[in-house]
Amino acid sequence: MTGVLGSPVLMALLAAACAWTAVRGYARLRSDPLDGLEVEDLALVRSRKQIERSGGPLGALGRRLAPVLASALGAQRLERTRSRIQQAGNPDGLTLQSYLERKARLLAIFGAGALVLVLRGQWLLALLAVAGAWAIPDLALRSARKARQSAIDRDLPDFLDVLAVTVSAGLSFRAALERVAARYEGPLSEEVTQTLRQMDVGEARRTAFERLRRRNDSAALDQFVVALLQAEELGTPLTEALDQIAVEMRRATAQRARQQASRTSPRVALVVTMVMVPGALVLLVVSLLLSSGVDLGNLGG
Repeated sequence: MTGVLGSPVLMALLAAACAWTAVRGYARLRSDPLDGLEVEDLALVRSRKQIERSGGPLGALGRRLAPVLASALGAQRLERTRSRIQQAGNPDGLTLQSYLERKARLLAIFGAGALVLVLRGQWLLALLAVAGAWAIPDLALRSARKARQSAIDRDLPDFLDVLAVTVSAGLSFRAALERVAARYEGPLSEEVTQTLRQMDVGEARRTAFERLRRRNDSAALDQFVVALLQAEELGTPLTEALDQIAVEMRRATAQRARQQASRTSPRVALVVTMVMVPGALVLLVVSLLLSSGVDLGNLGG
């Protein structure tokens, strides 16, 4: 009798332990005693040792498993991941190391749950749990990256218009760029400010703007940098070049909006077909039955 009851009790205890570990790990992952500080204060207070000491047992486990995960991914995959993190704007201070630690923690948590499922013979659910742990960080990174690049595409035409007006007012290109970047907020302003800081430490303008292109996956920003460098090489007046780039950016933005609308129309039609048509058929059948005077109670015999 004890052997029969031992297995369910063991499974329940393992499931409870996994649930408690997941809740504690999520709470420690989301909590940060430095959240109330300003960005400048965080830059002074958050040293690498302080970050490494945070996270508790799960944080230590993630740091131990991160090198193993990095070896499994390979150098090329790690470089692509680092590029995606940069394109996402390092959300919440995310780096390649913290990305690996986060994925390792999720694999450890979901892997414990998958072990319980395997012991119960539920192999499919176990595979889904491990696959979900593997995919969650990538999906979150992809969403942040897409949102950031969309914001850059949206803000770039207005940014260029203001920049052209500022340059035509008599300011140099670099001074105008710094003033307009300080006026705006968002990913585009952050990227331009970072480019200006690189130029401040002695990096050539072409090199700094090439780095700007590589840090982002925005077609509009890539077009802006290419046109700007070509205008510099050919000696084209900067104001005219900026106006022309802004016009082309707006045309490209309108084209992308039309493409998105054309892709949305079939989805809307599918939703209407899947939701409204069955409901309309049910109402039609019920109305016909009620109007025919058939005794529905006799249909079942």
